[in-house]
Amino acid sequence: MAVAAFLVPLTPALGAGSGDDGQAHAGFGRPVGTGLAPSPNVSPPAGYTVRGIDVSHYQGPINWSQVAASGERFAILKATDNTGYVDPTFATNYLGAKNAGLYVGAYHFALPDRSTGAVQADFFLDHARYVRDGRTLPPMLDIEWPYSGSGSPSPCYGLTPAQMVSWIQAFVAEVQRRTGVRPIIYTNPNWWNPCTGSSKAFATLPLAHAAYASQPGQVSAGWSTFTIWQYTSSGTVPGISGNVDRDVFNGSVAGLATLAGRPVDHADNDFDADRRSELTLYRAANGFWNAENAATGVQPIASYPYGGNPSDVPLTGDFDGDGYADMAVYAEGRWNLRSKHRNVDLAVDYPYGGNATDVPLADDFDGDGTDDIAIYRKGTGQWWAKSVSRDVQIYGGSAYGGNPTDTPLVDDYDGDGYADIALYRGSTGQWHVKSLRRGVQLAASYPFGGDPTDIPLTGDFDGDGKADITLYRQGQGQWFAKSISRGVQLYDAHPYGGDPSDLPTTGDYDNDGFTDIALYRPTAGQWHVKSLRRAVQLYASYPYGGPDDRPPAG
Repeated sequence: MAVAAFLVPLTPALGAGSGDDGQAHAGFGRPVGTGLAPSPNVSPPAGYTVRGIDVSHYQGPINWSQVAASGERFAILKATDNTGYVDPTFATNYLGAKNAGLYVGAYHFALPDRSTGAVQADFFLDHARYVRDGRTLPPMLDIEWPYSGSGSPSPCYGLTPAQMVSWIQAFVAEVQRRTGVRPIIYTNPNWWNPCTGSSKAFATLPLAHAAYASQPGQVSAGWSTFTIWQYTSSGTVPGISGNVDRDVFNGSVAGLATLAGRPVDHADNDFDADRRSELTLYRAANGFWNAENAATGVQPIASYPYGGNPSDVPLTGDFDGDGYADMAVYAEGRWNLRSKHRNVDLAVDYPYGGNATDVPLADDFDGDGTDDIAIYRKGTGQWWAKSVSRDVQIYGGSAYGGNPTDTPLVDDYDGDGYADIALYRGSTGQWHVKSLRRGVQLAASYPFGGDPTDIPLTGDFDGDGKADITLYRQGQGQWFAKSISRGVQLYDAHPYGGDPSDLPTTGDYDNDGFTDIALYRPTAGQWHVKSLRRAVQLYASYPYGGPDDRPPAG
């Protein structure tokens, strides 16, 4: 069956550089000069029970609660095209769809004649807020006809099939390098087959197939079936004014969850976006930051001055959602955040906190793919959290804690993609953990620890997407980790360390999705890193740092 007639010719769009593509959905390209009209089918095709939509600024404000209540399971959102356009509604739609409980994905409209595949992939991922939280679909490449007004040569952007395949390969490789997942390819066989020479090089990637008809018809060369089928551009969904693209998933809800993947906590202190934690140090005397990728020996940060006030508390987090760790310093109620990757200040003297007992922390409390700043006020046992990227207060003065021996921590202990708050009460050796989002106590007076030298930490040691409670017993150089969600002891008195100067930290240093343990020994300026899961020493007596350096909070 010919499929060309199923591809809708949509309203002409402005060029990417104009800052307005004029369209809502993947599929806004069309074969110029064909005069093809849409062949919409607004009723969901029979046999497909998992429904979704794709949207952009073209839809205007969306009531995501109504969308979810109508039975839609997933949403794919326009994020970028080329290297100069970011959809102005993407951030709002991402947060709204996630909070409504939908699986959420982002797509990039390719303009292969403008810049390389790797460059466009980097621009896309810098804005797509991809996180492996079990609720985010793989990044999607929309590759098809140029949209009217783009100025790009139609149909194949002036590229030969071999050049087009190379461009797509570069895009795919960069997405896989930075995220560890296979991107989705959105296309139509009447573009794909002639413009790639019917390439079968991408058959292992998920396919989003555009065909506006009651049957999907023939898919593009290389694939035997589709993962997602966009079957109309003229659908209607409660919560959205006007038409919207509608999709179906080729499988069950469980299959959609498999596509999203199991939750994997992002690697702390990952300054080069390779999904490995870097050996990271902050030198209080001069405010210098240093970070080295021990796997490659490359320093993404070398003697970088940021801070230096004697009261500065260094932290790290991904505060702009681009997949690269950023630097942060907190002092006397003021926050400063900087992206070293982009050399951009994200916040300058941002007022939040200020009480002498405030403890600064950072994590993603609203599930939008960017880390937020947080304060635990030890004197009153209260919590505050704020999104700097949106300038929105998430929690204000939430009461939880108050014992003078409480040590605050934050992580996702229930695997829902939102940071939870935790306290380790040193006086009793007990843990208290709460989901502020759901208002649910996850652990109350949970006994784990009690030695006066115990240092509480956090990390996902069993790879289940949920943070585990963790202790380093400095007096004996032993590690303990337990899954509170399963009530299972993961590691018990594991010997690693013991030098009185050892400073413990955790991270994923080998990119296997499981937290590793690490010690920085300032007396020797050395690191010791071990994978507990594989019982493998990753780095032993690794020279990096000096006596005045300290690992920042991650």
